[in-house]
Amino acid sequence: MEDRIRPIDEAAPEGARRNLLTIFRRRIWVMVPVALLVLVLIGAYAAIQPRMYQSEAWMLISMAQRGAPRGPAGNILTEADVYQSLQSDIAMHVRLIRRTDIAQRIQRDLDLETPPQILVDNLTVEKVPGASANLISLMYRSESPELSQSIVNRWAELYEEDSQQRSTLSIANAIGYVEEQLTGVEGDLRSVEEQMGMLEQEYLDEGVAVGSTDGGSRVTGLIDQLNQNETEIQSVRAQIDRTLERIESEPKELEEVTTEPSARARALEQQLSELHVELQDKLQDYYPDSPEVRALQEQIAGLERTLEVEDMTRSEVTTAANPVYQKAQDALVQLYGNLDAARARGEALQSQLAEQRSLQRMVPEGNVQYHELSRQAAGLQAVHATLLGRLYDLRLDKATAVPPVQTVRQADTPGSVIGPGYQSIAGVGILAALLLAALAAVLVDQLDDTFANPEEIRSVLQARLVGVLPEIKGGVQQLHIGIENGNSQSAFANAARMLASTVRIEMERREAKSLTVTSSGRAEGKTLITANLAAALAGTGEKVLLVDCDLHRPRVHTVFDLDREPGLTHLLVGEAKPGDVIRPTPINNLSIITAGPLPPSPVDLLASAQGNKVIAELTEYADYVLWDTPPAGFLPDATVVAHETDALLYVVGAQARRSASREALSNLRESGAKVIGVAANRVAPMGGSYYYYYYYYYDDYGHGKEATQA
Repeated sequence: MEDRIRPIDEAAPEGARRNLLTIFRRRIWVMVPVALLVLVLIGAYAAIQPRMYQSEAWMLISMAQRGAPRGPAGNILTEADVYQSLQSDIAMHVRLIRRTDIAQRIQRDLDLETPPQILVDNLTVEKVPGASANLISLMYRSESPELSQSIVNRWAELYEEDSQQRSTLSIANAIGYVEEQLTGVEGDLRSVEEQMGMLEQEYLDEGVAVGSTDGGSRVTGLIDQLNQNETEIQSVRAQIDRTLERIESEPKELEEVTTEPSARARALEQQLSELHVELQDKLQDYYPDSPEVRALQEQIAGLERTLEVEDMTRSEVTTAANPVYQKAQDALVQLYGNLDAARARGEALQSQLAEQRSLQRMVPEGNVQYHELSRQAAGLQAVHATLLGRLYDLRLDKATAVPPVQTVRQADTPGSVIGPGYQSIAGVGILAALLLAALAAVLVDQLDDTFANPEEIRSVLQARLVGVLPEIKGGVQQLHIGIENGNSQSAFANAARMLASTVRIEMERREAKSLTVTSSGRAEGKTLITANLAAALAGTGEKVLLVDCDLHRPRVHTVFDLDREPGLTHLLVGEAKPGDVIRPTPINNLSIITAGPLPPSPVDLLASAQGNKVIAELTEYADYVLWDTPPAGFLPDATVVAHETDALLYVVGAQARRSASREALSNLRESGAKVIGVAANRVAPMGGSYYYYYYYYYDDYGHGKEATQA
């Protein structure tokens, strides 16, 4: 038997942390009202939410009709080329549509009080799923179906006008720029031709035909290259000035919301851009129907289909760079690079020209001048032809231009409600109800510091549970063992006998004779348990002495219906001997010592040398001496007695506080008390516990019930 008993000093197998399932089961009366209240509030919230309607309009994005101009005119980059290259970029249109300046115009036109940013937030712009053409959808949400329809149609109309104005303005600016350049080149060409005529006439007067010899051809060749280089520098400078003007007129960023392409979309778009550049290069060397051009066009068409079919978007952002401004910046960087390269070539040609002129001293000066002017005229004529071709292309574009954006389907008045999302609200409400109910249970459990069940007592106190005693109906505080009062076979009596058996085995294992019984606070039933424990031990044939050591509120004499005097106090002050105060009881083998008169300072008497002598001397008068002491949570008497006795039994009542019980038991252990275990008192039966079946095996009157469990 002793080999199977776990030592009391070992820690309990479960930690002190409370189980959430236990808390929820104990606090279900809190969780249910809280959950119902949250669900009612969520239902009320859903009921007062406005009904939302959504109108949708479709807009068609025109594809770029022309690539960069072919031939010499392709060297002149204008604002129209930049805008045309971005015309088919759906992502750019999505960003431009969601501009706050358009929202401000809508607010003003429709006389709305809604802030422009709220209008932008309620507008959704995206590519029409599954559409083969470049269709984008404008969807606006509002509480009014008529207002939703008006806003989305007005938005589409304003953006169509804005896009048309941008396209027209870019072509007009480009035509004006080319015409200005053309006028300047024509003036320079007339000036050079006049100089050539004057030089010919000057040398003819002296009998020399300028330009009739080929002497100085290398010099004139270098001069021709310098002239071409200077023309290129002037052209690049003019483009730089125009690009700077465009950069100053365009904002760096647009206030908009866009959908950023995914990593795969960016990779495909980069590959598509490279193929477009390669296609333009091929078109300069091959016919449009050549196999090389067709192969590139098929690759481009395949990538565009992939971008249209697959979902290539991810998160929304609130700001994005102005694509026109960014393109102009990139063009400016390229133009500055071209200018630096032209200047470097000019410096190299100047050096070669100076060296060559030193070798051509025999060449007539007039001949050289004439060839220089001739080369300048040829260069200006080439530039003039290029500008004429570019001007023709721009005017043709203006005459045949297709609107960049067209509204192909206006929004109708919505007839169905899209919100609020009752399913989402219900899901959130149920989740919130569960979480708040759990939180309420935990908070109430923190405020209610009592133990939930015996298992929790064992877990929190980290001590062996040696007995579980049920609550007595009616609260009758009397003996249940050893007397004929009708309660000898009650559930409490049998639980007390089980406690006595466990205590006796443990005390025999420890060779202990004296046992201190205490608790953390008042009204936890330690006196009743001590009296019935003493009676149960006496019933086994052992000689038992019960000492009422509670010199503050003694109760043992009331349980046995005896006078309180003489008692323990007389022994502690030396006015009596043990034989004078030990009294027999109706229970065989059980004697008691009552408290006696209440002293002013009981702890001083117990801690004195006489007190230690009395505690040691009384162990000789019985096989077991049980000391009923006051609560250890706020009186030191139990600590003093427990230090001098062989063992300690700690009683925990139904209303005992976890913190107080844990602290009191910890103090007893630190003071040297030898705790054999904990007895749980006034425990209500709970299904699944081992004492549940035993509790119901006997009724409260000691009559056996029909057992349903073996």
